[in-house]
Amino acid sequence: MQQLLPNFAGGTFEAATKGSRLVAQRLADPHQTSGLWLQEVTWGSSKSVRDTSSYDVNGVGFGGGYDVSLGPIGRVGITGAYFWGHDGWLNNELGSSQYEGGVYWRGGAGPLTAWARGTAATLDFNSTRNFNATLAAGQVSRTPKASWKGRMYSASGGVAVEARMGRLSIRPNAGIEYYKLTENGYAESGGGEAFDLTVGDRTSTESAATAMLSLGYSLFGGGDASESWGRIEVEGGRRELLSGKLGSTVASYGTHDPFTLNPEQRDSGWRGALRAIGGGSALSFVAEANAEQQQGKMSLGGRLGVGLGF
Repeated sequence: MQQLLPNFAGGTFEAATKGSRLVAQRLADPHQTSGLWLQEVTWGSSKSVRDTSSYDVNGVGFGGGYDVSLGPIGRVGITGAYFWGHDGWLNNELGSSQYEGGVYWRGGAGPLTAWARGTAATLDFNSTRNFNATLAAGQVSRTPKASWKGRMYSASGGVAVEARMGRLSIRPNAGIEYYKLTENGYAESGGGEAFDLTVGDRTSTESAATAMLSLGYSLFGGGDASESWGRIEVEGGRRELLSGKLGSTVASYGTHDPFTLNPEQRDSGWRGALRAIGGGSALSFVAEANAEQQQGKMSLGGRLGVGLGF
């Protein structure tokens, strides 16, 4: 049955937003260098067949940015990223290429830091459905393919307060984010008139609030960006969905009547991370592995980043 249906379980939204969210976490890292920064991210998420279809999403991305100091106002910068995603649901395939650009601000005073970011992205999707069945008349195989475009917009921000007690540090932080993904409709080809699907436009949105607590241990230095320092941090908290929903998929075979597929909606969930951070005025780095509850499974992510102070 899954081979007869289009991708509708939410894999496109997960692939589009996950990489963008991972790159945005760089703005929440403490004591960053001002100037150029580069980051690689990777992720894997899956959803079992529950009330609706499954997905198995993985991807990799590369992001970067450049900011300048405005003195007491903080720093403003531009950011760009490329993400590649893949969803292999059962015997079907979906790929995505995503280009994202945006602006951001980061500032604060003393132990308080805050940040905000806005982005826009263009996406190219391609899908292949593979249908194979054995009938009385023999083997039947169909392979319809399609490609379509999408657009995504996001806005996010956060605030954190850090306290240090010798080598130990504690940093409660909170954030809010909004994502909107619009996908164009498309028509499949290659599977035959009775098997090719025509799929309508689809829009998905999500807003969420996150509350986290980071506990750190300094390996060396005091954590001041003007001197060399290094720290291991463990972080835990929760991401709570506030509003939004995955869009329904309206499709039809050839000229037949359309039908509607409603996805299983996304969940709030617990989050955790382990990271190593450090550097100084000329160079900073971060290496992180993280996990998040989503759709009854554990979504995994990782990022490696470096900042150059020029």
